[in-house]
Amino acid sequence: MLHLLADLPLANLIVGRTAVGDDVVLQGGWIWAAFAGHQDNLIIQQLLSRGCNVYALKDQLSMNGIADSQLLLGVDAIDYTQLVELTVKNTVIHNWC
Repeated sequence: MLHLLADLPLANLIVGRTAVGDDVVLQGGWIWAAFAGHQDNLIIQQLLSRGCNVYALKDQLSMNGIADSQLLLGVDAIDYTQLVELTVKNTVIHNWC
């Protein structure tokens, strides 16, 4: 399953609704949760420990002044082409916004 995350207040719901191998793409306010040292790092770490693949959109990282090197270990920066590939790979998509 592909989870598209945009709204931080939904954080309590997302962790319990993911499974091993799920793909999670961070957008909007969630971009900051992947920034090393952010107060919401625990949520991202929980997703990673559940076996999820966690990604952050490169253009949104750039707009927020976050370099790829500032991301939590395990979070990969992707572009829109890679996002489209994830939508093709995952037949079920849940948009958390």
